[in-house]
Amino acid sequence: MRSAWLALWLAPLCAAAAADLENPSRIEAAARAALLADENGDERGTVSLRVDLDRRLRLPRCRQAPVAAPPPAARAYGPSAVAVSCPDPQWRIYVPVRLHRRVAVVVSARPLQRDQALTAADLRLEARDLNRLGGGYFDSVEALVGLRLRRHLAAGQVITPGLVERPRWVESGRRVTLVWQDGRIAVHAEGTALQGGGAGDRVRVRNLRSGRIVEGRVTGPDRVAVGP
Repeated sequence: MRSAWLALWLAPLCAAAAADLENPSRIEAAARAALLADENGDERGTVSLRVDLDRRLRLPRCRQAPVAAPPPAARAYGPSAVAVSCPDPQWRIYVPVRLHRRVAVVVSARPLQRDQALTAADLRLEARDLNRLGGGYFDSVEALVGLRLRRHLAAGQVITPGLVERPRWVESGRRVTLVWQDGRIAVHAEGTALQGGGAGDRVRVRNLRSGRIVEGRVTGPDRVAVGP
């Protein structure tokens, strides 16, 4: 009987004490709002957010809504922390958060060989965690068609910019056609490439007739434009 009376007497005191403490839900809401505010304008993929706030936290209740500042953009994805603060009474805590964005990126549809020219059938789109794409990625299959692989790839591997290059239309030591064009007049000559290159690259070529070394721009397979 005495314990029951004591519980009834303490209940209002506990309720009053709880009312003087900050509600963890308000802290979580501030952290979520700060992180997701910058994500609303980004239409890539889907976003998931986890807030790891210790709900046993006991802070004096903020007379205003707690405010939060997002982490630097460079640390926004993956594990990070959001500073949540109260101006009155003053306190600040760092709330652990984990933000993920899954985006559709181009991956290899099957094992691919080095020096292989990519086709649409070699590639597919898959959703991947943006935080794990530090090497870059492509979001369009069409952007990769015709490019050449620098090395072998397993099925399902993300295609990064460092894995592909433009087709080499000119190889060092091979015979090429030199083209000098001015308006409607075009002069052709035979030459030997002294270096290889892809579309738009500048390469050196030895003119087989004059022996001179000239520099030109690769415009097609075994074709180099020189002059104006």
